[in-house]
Amino acid sequence: MIMKLNIEHKKFDANMRHLVMHSTPDAIIRGLREAGMALKLDTDNVIPKTPKKWGTLKRSGVVRTPQKKKDGYSIIVEYTAPYAAQLHENEGGRYKNWTEPGSGPKFLQTKLELFINKYYSIIGKALARTLK
Repeated sequence: MIMKLNIEHKKFDANMRHLVMHSTPDAIIRGLREAGMALKLDTDNVIPKTPKKWGTLKRSGVVRTPQKKKDGYSIIVEYTAPYAAQLHENEGGRYKNWTEPGSGPKFLQTKLELFINKYYSIIGKALARTLK
């Protein structure tokens, strides 16, 4: 199960575009890595949290190395346990008795939707540090 945090220049306002265009690729990569780590922490600590009775799913969470793409940059945050996608999607409501209080389906996707501005801010601050 993979969730991507894509940073595409066209989706940024003028200030963010300016920062991206005038920052070094290293600063952009650093900002993406920081944002990816924040996303991973949020999935483990903000409801609905990553289910973790035995910890295998939680330990399978990985923040991949950010990549430069044709239209911007991206980072992948994923859970590699074989059953990660099945628990995340919980299609048909199969799982009802979550082993961890506060855990539940969409534990990764909801954080990306709820906190996208937080992650953009983390990236923006990393870029701004290089311009000082």
